[in-house]
Amino acid sequence: MLLRSTEDFTLSSNKVQWIGDKLQLPIQDEFIDWVQERGLEDDAQLATEFREENPEENDGSIFVVKLTESNCQPFKRELLKQELAQHLQNKSFFVNPSKFPMDFSAYQKIGEFDNEYDQYRRIDFKWNHKREELSFNFGSERTLVTNVNNNLEADTFVFNTENLLAYKTHSPVAGKTICSREVSAQRTGAPVKFNYKDRYEKLKQFASENLYDFESSYFVIEKTGLKNVAPDDFYNVFSQQNLMAFSHEKTAVNAVVGMREYGPLKKAENSEKKRLLFIYDSKDAANNLYLYLKNGHKHFPGLLSYVGIPVALADANESKGLPYTDVASVPEELNAFLTEHYPDNLYPDTLAIVIGPFKRFEADEEESDSYYKIKKTLLDKGIASQFVSTKTINDYGVHYSLPNIAIGILAKFGGIPWKLANKKSKELIVGFNTKRANEGTDQYLGSAVFFDNEGRLGGVKGLPISDKTALVQHLKSAISEYMQQEGEPERLVIHYYKPPRRDEVRNVLNLLEDMALSIPIAVVEINDSKAKLDICFDADYNMGMPESGVFVKVGYNEYLLFNNNRYQKDPPRKIDDELPIKLKLNYVNTGGFSAPELIAQVYEFSRLNWKGLRQRSVPVTTTYSKAIADFSSQFDGEIPDNEVANNIPWFI
Repeated sequence: MLLRSTEDFTLSSNKVQWIGDKLQLPIQDEFIDWVQERGLEDDAQLATEFREENPEENDGSIFVVKLTESNCQPFKRELLKQELAQHLQNKSFFVNPSKFPMDFSAYQKIGEFDNEYDQYRRIDFKWNHKREELSFNFGSERTLVTNVNNNLEADTFVFNTENLLAYKTHSPVAGKTICSREVSAQRTGAPVKFNYKDRYEKLKQFASENLYDFESSYFVIEKTGLKNVAPDDFYNVFSQQNLMAFSHEKTAVNAVVGMREYGPLKKAENSEKKRLLFIYDSKDAANNLYLYLKNGHKHFPGLLSYVGIPVALADANESKGLPYTDVASVPEELNAFLTEHYPDNLYPDTLAIVIGPFKRFEADEEESDSYYKIKKTLLDKGIASQFVSTKTINDYGVHYSLPNIAIGILAKFGGIPWKLANKKSKELIVGFNTKRANEGTDQYLGSAVFFDNEGRLGGVKGLPISDKTALVQHLKSAISEYMQQEGEPERLVIHYYKPPRRDEVRNVLNLLEDMALSIPIAVVEINDSKAKLDICFDADYNMGMPESGVFVKVGYNEYLLFNNNRYQKDPPRKIDDELPIKLKLNYVNTGGFSAPELIAQVYEFSRLNWKGLRQRSVPVTTTYSKAIADFSSQFDGEIPDNEVANNIPWFI
């Protein structure tokens, strides 16, 4: 192994301290002397090459490490990166050697896209040294790269045609560059839906054409194909977790069937007092939605029949609402409207239907800003809100959206559309997730608290992440509130958005000790971006998507959970393919916790999302927390403090 100081981008480079920590004595002492002689700091980069030394080229600027079976293990990852990446470069792939969290990524040219761009496929690679296992998958199949070299400024992602490396430049350089995400989306259109069977065939073809001819003195890639999952690494959530309870405790595996056949588990209390306040940009759209909710439309039977809420306007004498023409002016107009017509502190029996150009992910910045301000202004008055796009109301297929709107209205009025059919747990479950704001400079933490596994919110909190004590104080409040309402919890489960630091776990343990609570605790890391590298295929389903509830061990305390609508081995109708989510049990102390039990709980909470009929792959503990963090990030971490804001899923 040859080491030399570099400021250039190379296929393999690491910091001085990282390399020094991996070396054994006495070579480690020699390395330290060499580093000090050259005045290199611990964070200086050293290029790494795995090849035989040529004494004629070494004037003292190269440090040589002879690798053997006993000392090569820490460098195997870098060695594989060099060997495999060079193999792909020989096939004219570009290589990005620092594609975190992958070990590296390669870009394969698919062909010309238009007169300005070529289309590339990105392939991500990761090496699991414990299992001696190489994972690879396609990260994108529609990456656009300029078809000619340009003079590029510093801090530009460059495809260097001289060394076939892709990296972010430190200084001006000539090369090709990647198309911006916004422009690429406009040119390539909507993303292609993921399809397991298609992906399997493409991965198999890629391996056959580009990996099986890989030759190295150090590594061999087996040509037997993808790895079979060992029986001990393959599990399934118990079938009971698939059943949801609806009205009169009738059960169904599918929310569509359950709501249609049986109705909601619990209707809103005092439903005759519930009122709808319409805020709208189109009178026709408002009238149409009102009539759809009141009288039904096609297969949707109406709000009263479907969820037990009569359609009554905020003012029965005159269809009082708030029309508007300019999105930007709505928050100010709404504030004046509420001051005049809603003088009391709270109106939990009123729900606002806000109609306008508020289609999520399509709204421009002005519309997004107004969305949060409108929601906050209403929430200050204890009024939950349901936003509906004018485009949705005018769409021919609006009847498919009406059940989802009705379920959202029911949940925001305090009703329970459905719950899990299994017995109620006596656990405190708290979810955390984050949102970055102000171009990533500020980060906010959202938290959703559940007092059991039935989907009822026990608390909502938004916190600036810069406040290091806020998380523990929030947990203390949640535990205290639980004890007042339910007694002492039997266990505490935290669904976390990242690997918890040791000090974070220690602070939670200290809190329990201070509160004289001797209860078990588990911290489950939930990656809500879904797994894109690790993937499995069901050989009994023509290499299609594994059944809902299947989870596979992919590392130490790491699992893939397949959470989708395939509830049977041979589903009777077409289902949409869904990527799995990745879970890691980061901290599990005593108390009878088991991996299957904790993963089954994550699965349960994914079924309690009342945003609509379709099952979501990520549990409400983290999706709700994400929405709360998103909202609170608009208001410096603040969320109104009232009964609606604290206990109703107003953010769905």
